Amino acid sequence: MLMNGYRNYNVMAKKTFLDSNSEKSYRIYIGPGEVAGVYLNLAQGLRNCGHKCDFIPLYSHPSQYETHEKSPLLVVILRYLNSFKFTKKWQFPLKVAVILTVYLLSMIWLCLTLFRYDIFIFSFGNSLMRHNSDLPILRFFKKTIICNIAHGSEARPPFISGGHKGPHGETLYSPEELWRYTSQVHDNVRRVERYADFVIGAPPSSSQFGIRKQINHYALGMPCQVDVPYQHSELQNKPVGADLAKEPIVILHSPSHPFIKGTKLIQTAIDNLISQGYHIDFRLVSGQPHKVVMQQLKTCDFVVDQLYSDTPMAGFGSEAAWHSKPCVIAGYAFGWVENHFPEDMVPPSYTCQPDDIEAAIKDLIDNPDKRHKLGKQAHDFVKQKWERTEVAKRWVKLIQNDVPEEWWFSPSDCAYLMGCGQSIEVSQNTINQQIGLFGVESLCVSHNPALEAALIEFAQQNVSSDD
Repeated sequence: MLMNGYRNYNVMAKKTFLDSNSEKSYRIYIGPGEVAGVYLNLAQGLRNCGHKCDFIPLYSHPSQYETHEKSPLLVVILRYLNSFKFTKKWQFPLKVAVILTVYLLSMIWLCLTLFRYDIFIFSFGNSLMRHNSDLPILRFFKKTIICNIAHGSEARPPFISGGHKGPHGETLYSPEELWRYTSQVHDNVRRVERYADFVIGAPPSSSQFGIRKQINHYALGMPCQVDVPYQHSELQNKPVGADLAKEPIVILHSPSHPFIKGTKLIQTAIDNLISQGYHIDFRLVSGQPHKVVMQQLKTCDFVVDQLYSDTPMAGFGSEAAWHSKPCVIAGYAFGWVENHFPEDMVPPSYTCQPDDIEAAIKDLIDNPDKRHKLGKQAHDFVKQKWERTEVAKRWVKLIQNDVPEEWWFSPSDCAYLMGCGQSIEVSQNTINQQIGLFGVESLCVSHNPALEAALIEFAQQNVSSDD
């Protein structure tokens, strides 16, 4: 109550200031990292709205999203140090030296940003310094802080997240390390809730550890550069069903993490269809620069995103929508999302359960009219709802604390259990293992007794089925 009371006072004080300066151009900083081009597009959208906005990532992105902006030398050094890889042979002394150097340079960068910006938008639950230690400083100087924890594993409990799996599905953490990691994610969500003026979350993935009301990510939308006109010509005159035409159906899959995205099982589904006589050109593009993926999107018929998603349209799906290409995406959360969100918030994709991925791909191959219709719906949706300037206008309303009631959600009302990036059975086994070794407190959800009981019951379903 004390935390919420202080936050409400702080937000109202800032609202008075922002209302009195509603015509001014805000000075906005976005960082410290990129996620599927979201923040590059948001920054440009905010500039289109007339505000000074700098997107200055402190981490290099593996997909090489181009910012077309020159970064200060201090930031270039920080990016290099933040991507530093340690070897076991000389890890300890080097690691200490790098961490201390990063801390010092980050503090310098924080001091510089304090004088340059009024608004701070932070991605993936991170800020300018390790463990978000800069958040109380920014709050002390009465900066507006907006933290986005809607992307997934920055807020999702690790025991229901495939994010702790290696490239071949190997477990990267021992049970004790997974418990410690769960506690770290829990504590970081708490820290963000304590200091941020607004917390943005995606109810299926970021509600389990939350206490404060959050802004629904779906209400704001995912900012897209929709500068590609709707196209239908490439979807015409394609083979139907198992017709062995010379021109195959081109299906694109571009996983950032092949195991988490279910690439092996998606490949198996494609192979099964080919064995049935379907003429498919399956293009697997992974570990390539973003511009390579964009080139492939221009010539495919549809995309298959991932197998265990908890969002109906992630970054890759939104990029496919720019090019009028429908997206097949599987997961357990879609019925939950449709039941909890207004219809106009839910982006159009071909959603299915993970076990139905082969049937979903087959359906789009067999029905070119459905491909055309879904591709057009997806393009219209991102153009009307997720075009970056339109999304930026909603962010400005957020900055001004002009927030419609339907944008808010309460984490305690969102008991989604089945996670993302792994099967239900893996999640159930992991929960059972954690409880068996360390007790139910290792789930770190004692703040929500109903959720705790639901997780226990969910995990025990697998034990009962094994019996």
